[in-house]
Amino acid sequence: MSLSLCMIVKDEEDNLPRCLESVKDIVDEMIIVDTGSKDSTVRIAESYGAKVHHFQWEGNFSAARNYSLKYATCDWILLMDGDDELEASNKQKVLELVKGDGAEAYFFETISYLGETPGLDTMKNLNVRLIKNGRGYYFSNPIHEQIWSNIMRITPAAKIVSKEIKVYHYGYLSKNIIAHNKRERNISILEKELEYSTNRSFTLFNLGNEYLALGNNVKALEYYEEAYQSFDPPQGFSSKLILKMVNCYFILGQYEKAFKIIEVGFKHYPEFTDLEHMRALIYSKMGNYLLSIKSYKKCIRMGESPAQYNVIIGAGTYRAYFLMGEIYLKLEDYDEAEECFKKVLKLNVQFTPALINLIKALCRKELTGEMLLNRIEELRKNKHDRFNETVFETFIQEKKYDYALMYIEKYEKIFGESSYSQYIKGICSIHLKKYTETFSLMESVGKDAEYRERAVCLQTLCRLLENSASKAEELLNSSSVDKDATLVKVYKAFCDLIIKGEAGILSEDEKESSLYTVGIFNLLEILLSIQEFDIFEKALNLFNLISDKTVLYRLAKLYFNGKFYSTAYKEFLRSISTFGQIDLDGAYMLYQLKLKGFTLM
Repeated sequence: MSLSLCMIVKDEEDNLPRCLESVKDIVDEMIIVDTGSKDSTVRIAESYGAKVHHFQWEGNFSAARNYSLKYATCDWILLMDGDDELEASNKQKVLELVKGDGAEAYFFETISYLGETPGLDTMKNLNVRLIKNGRGYYFSNPIHEQIWSNIMRITPAAKIVSKEIKVYHYGYLSKNIIAHNKRERNISILEKELEYSTNRSFTLFNLGNEYLALGNNVKALEYYEEAYQSFDPPQGFSSKLILKMVNCYFILGQYEKAFKIIEVGFKHYPEFTDLEHMRALIYSKMGNYLLSIKSYKKCIRMGESPAQYNVIIGAGTYRAYFLMGEIYLKLEDYDEAEECFKKVLKLNVQFTPALINLIKALCRKELTGEMLLNRIEELRKNKHDRFNETVFETFIQEKKYDYALMYIEKYEKIFGESSYSQYIKGICSIHLKKYTETFSLMESVGKDAEYRERAVCLQTLCRLLENSASKAEELLNSSSVDKDATLVKVYKAFCDLIIKGEAGILSEDEKESSLYTVGIFNLLEILLSIQEFDIFEKALNLFNLISDKTVLYRLAKLYFNGKFYSTAYKEFLRSISTFGQIDLDGAYMLYQLKLKGFTLM
């Protein structure tokens, strides 16, 4: 039995090689329909021996896909996108399906990467990826095109089977969405489709998805709620509609509505673990940690949702343990936190946040130095890809700079010295008050453009701490420094405050000010950590040069984490009374201060 690859593409030069590499060994022919690429997509496709056909784009994905299907000559058709990648270990599974004769089509699992880079932020869907050829099967809908319903219409007795075969999708990464202007394009097509759609609720659902992706949760919810008016539980998208509505209610703080729609969901989909996972998230957001833990434990008992429902990967396994561990960490129950994070790593060894939090839990258990290091080394057997880096980065977060330096040395024995490792050494050294050593480390690091501004700013701080303000100013005026860089401008203003007693306004715009806030808190954290209180007080005047209503509660959190509880308490109250500002973590810290004997006024 033979296999054709059928794809439609446009401007996929960055993704197409990865896709074709992943399937070239298992397909007998590649049919690629180009809808108007202006980059090297066509040349890349031809270099892999693909048969390239051109199709005039008419705002209809189904029309383009159906055009590709008509050129397939093999017994089976593999359906892929240019920004897809077949899991390497699943190639043989695909070939076994092609050799068999048990179904008309197969669903594979699509794992979509979200955010900036491929990693842990993912979602899962089932998509038809493998179909028999020569049956007249075709796609319908201009966008979010469907084929399974047409297969069932043409072959009513057809078996369409789900298989645990993974296809990774890179199209939802931020850079790909921006580069292809996907959201605006999709909304335009869907709005036109809404005028004549035979499945209006599905079109409304997809419109909601586009606005949700754009961060317009209110608009997304409007479309979801309109789609829900025609709620039909057996429809393939209906379970996801419920989940999306819950997510919007959660984001918008409408928790009671979220709980009600969760109950509706469980009535129709009792095995839908993702809904219980969302309930646990809501309880946690509300600060009801015991009920949240109870819900996460229920998720674990339920296990992962059936494939046709599952969106949140790990909702019934490692992700539930992880989020439960985070609660225990917040509650300072470090033994329970440790157990949760260990279970996460047994289920998903490369889940870096679990390793980070496990190290934090061990650090906070107040073990002896030798015992702590032994416990950390025991984790090496898990063979995490970035073990040494994760350990020393976490030690820095936990203010264990001597231990961090030990693991930087382990890292350098494997990878050699780099600007990155030298910079991290400098961070440790300045916290250990080794200013001369820090300055020297930053001298070499500053030659790397990626670290130049940060390196010069640390050198500047070293000079200020050595009472050499004029030398500090000279560094910032160096021709090698980008004087418009936000961090450089923060340190320049800091120098002016030290030398002249005053400095010019950095920004009066709240959005722009938030960028300066990051640099100011970076400086304040170092000064507070090394207990340079006099210069710390001067640095606080930097807040007078920006317009950011969050600075007081963030300052309170800085004091709290430094165990300056009395000062933290005062700043929390000042933030609430002055700006009405506090976040969830700040509220919990304020609650902990109350337990320590501080009384709310």
